[in-house]
Amino acid sequence: MNKLFTEFENESGLRSYPFASGCTMADAQGERLSVGTLVDAVLYPVNSTGTLYLSRIGTDGTVSVSDSRTVVMTATLESGSAALEFYDLSDMHRHVGTVVASSPEALASLVNVYEDRVFTAEGAAFAASCVFPVVNDGVTSVNVGGTGAQDGTVAFANGEDDKVRVATDAYGEKLRFDVVPQAEGVSLTSIQHIYCIVDGRTPFRIEKMPFGGAASGLGNVVAVYLDNITRQDICGDAHREGSLEERDTCKCDDGCPPDYDPPVEIPEAYQVEVVDMDNGAQGAFYLAAPNITGYDNPLSVTLEDGTTAPVSDIPADENADYAEILSNGVTAKGVLLQVPGLEA
Repeated sequence: MNKLFTEFENESGLRSYPFASGCTMADAQGERLSVGTLVDAVLYPVNSTGTLYLSRIGTDGTVSVSDSRTVVMTATLESGSAALEFYDLSDMHRHVGTVVASSPEALASLVNVYEDRVFTAEGAAFAASCVFPVVNDGVTSVNVGGTGAQDGTVAFANGEDDKVRVATDAYGEKLRFDVVPQAEGVSLTSIQHIYCIVDGRTPFRIEKMPFGGAASGLGNVVAVYLDNITRQDICGDAHREGSLEERDTCKCDDGCPPDYDPPVEIPEAYQVEVVDMDNGAQGAFYLAAPNITGYDNPLSVTLEDGTTAPVSDIPADENADYAEILSNGVTAKGVLLQVPGLEA
């Protein structure tokens, strides 16, 4: 091995580096590691806990590194190499570190032992400057049917006729697989009529197309608009800052001043529009806010779709009603009517 970092090695020659200061550098039998045999290390364990330390040098040439729980990585000496390449014990066999010796001969002398050498964290803990823990949150791999851990991009597709449905919880932290019963005898034309009703003191109005002379071609389009309120009325009222003036809005007992504007009374309204789904509608229903000649509609109609919120915390109760426990919650679906530019 070329001495590319002689100055660094000289500075560390009197220290226990790459082991932590204060380590005994002795195994269970009291035999110490030779100072200067290992000159540098970089270890990046995945989701380790506690102190990382050299825990074992085996007679089979395997070097093990452990945390406070168990062995987290191992390395095997390769002939003629001055470095140990460590890999974790998962199915993915990830590279998680390198330990460098002063020479291939020094490393071979350290690893080739006649009996196992076992160390503790007090004897051979690695210096903090050599350890860079990697934290992986969430799902890191999937094992399906004993095929072994699979990493990378994993996706589950749900077809309309699939008997197994894949879902996640509200936070996307858990996967859940539900067996979905196939419903039989469901009529696709179970909705016969759709009623659109305006009832009460409101400026909203509805009218079945054709609305204002605009033909729809079918009787399944209901137009929504505001009574005697156009888009220009909304925009002009929303940008009236330049014409503000003081005004007494208290109740007038002896008559009101000429510039007093009484509050606008919203009239009562009752309208019913019915869409017959079997009479030319072809199973479709439309709610629209169209513009027509002489009227710019201020309304905006959008759909608000609900999301599935599956139940992931399933109790371990053999007497529980799992048909109800496994039922998914669905957030509200609906139609959102807005007037852009109008403050709430």
